[in-house]
Amino acid sequence: MTGPFGRLFSSQRSESTEAEVSREAKRGGRSRAGIGIIGVVVTTLVVVVAMQMDNLPYLRPISSYTAYFDDAGGLVTGDIVTVAGVNVGTVQNIELAPTDDGTKAAVTFRLNDTVVLGTETQAAIKTETVLGRRNLTILPYGTGRIEPGGQIPNRNTVAPYSLTDVLDDATTTLSETDTDELNEALTTLSAAFAKTPDQVQDAVDGVGRLSAAIADRDNTLRELLAKANGVTKILADRNQQINSLLVDANSLLGELQMRRAAIAELITGTRDVAAQVSGFIADNNAQLAPTLEKLDGVLDILNDNEQSLRETIDRLGPYANALGEAVSNGPNFDSLVGVSTFGDYTATFLEVLRQKYPEAAKAFSYSGFPLLPNAWSEAPPAGSRPESPKPPPATYPTPPPTSSRSGG
Repeated sequence: MTGPFGRLFSSQRSESTEAEVSREAKRGGRSRAGIGIIGVVVTTLVVVVAMQMDNLPYLRPISSYTAYFDDAGGLVTGDIVTVAGVNVGTVQNIELAPTDDGTKAAVTFRLNDTVVLGTETQAAIKTETVLGRRNLTILPYGTGRIEPGGQIPNRNTVAPYSLTDVLDDATTTLSETDTDELNEALTTLSAAFAKTPDQVQDAVDGVGRLSAAIADRDNTLRELLAKANGVTKILADRNQQINSLLVDANSLLGELQMRRAAIAELITGTRDVAAQVSGFIADNNAQLAPTLEKLDGVLDILNDNEQSLRETIDRLGPYANALGEAVSNGPNFDSLVGVSTFGDYTATFLEVLRQKYPEAAKAFSYSGFPLLPNAWSEAPPAGSRPESPKPPPATYPTPPPTSSRSGG
C-alpha cells in the first residue's frame, strides 16, 4: 500500500512490533536469569547432599555414637570398633567434654546400623596388639535401644589399664617399701607364733623365708623392674615406627604373593617352550643332520685356505687405497697401463729439423728403440710373478680347533 495511509499503517505496525520485541526481551531476560540461579542452587544442593550422604538421617547405613571414658588410654582416631571380635566401625573423634561427673574423654565412633545397642550397652578400650595398639570394644546389653547419635554414659565404660601402668605401680610400691622393717616385722611375727602349733609355725617360717628371699633379692628386683620399665618406654616411643614396619612388611608379603603367581606362569611357559623346542629338534633331526655336515665341510675348506685368505686380505688393503686415489679426482678413472711402444722419437725428429745431427743421435739413443743395445735387459724366469712391495703381514687371533659334527 502506498500513499499517506500506507505509511501511517506501516509506522504503527513497526512501533507495535518493536514494543512486543522489547517486552519479550525483558520477559525472556528475567526468565533466563531466574533459571540460571535456580540451576546453580540445585547443583550446589546436589553436591552438598552427595558429600554428606553418610551423615544424613534415614539415608546413611552407618550411625554415630558417643561414649565417655575416664581416660582415652592411647585410643586414636581411626582405630577399629569391634563387637564380639568383629570389626563393625571406626573411631571418628576423641575430645574432652564436660559431664555431670566432671571432664571426661568423649569418644565418638561410627557403627553399622545392623548392630543394635541396648540401653545398658557397655564400652571398653582394650589392647589389640602386643605393641600397644588399642580398639574400642562394644558389649551390647539391655532391652531398649540407643538411638543413632546417642551416648554411652561413663558408668558403663571401662578405661584401659596398660602394662606400663602395672610396672609403674609395682615400681612405686616396691620403692616405697622398707625391706628392713618388713624383715623385722616378719621376724617378730615368727617369734610371736613360736609357741603355736606346728602347722602355724611352718606357715610362719615359710613367710619368714619368703621375706628373707625378698630382702636378699631387693636390688635385683629393683634393677629388673627398672629395665622392664625402660623397655616398655622404648616400645612406647617406637610404637609408630613398629606399626609402619609391620604395615610395610604386610605390603611386601602381599606383593610377593602376587608375584608368586606370575613366577609360576613364567615357569610353566618356559617348560612349554622347552617341550616345543625338543619336539622341533626331534622332528627335524633328519633335515638338520645333512645341513650340519655341509657346514662342517665349509669350515674345513675355510681352514684349508686360511693362508690364502690372509694373503688376499693383506693385498686387499693396498688395492683399496690405490682404487680410492684413482677415483677420487673426479668423474674419471686414472690408471697406469703398460703398453709396448717403439720409443719416443719426438726429440730426435726435432733435432734433425734443426740440422743438429749430433744432438739428434744422442736423443735417438735415449728414445728407447728396442733394437739398441742399451734397451736390452735380462727377462725374469718363465712363470715367475712380478715383484712388488708387500705390506707388513697382519696378525690374527688363533682360531679354536674345530671338530667335525656327525648327524643323528
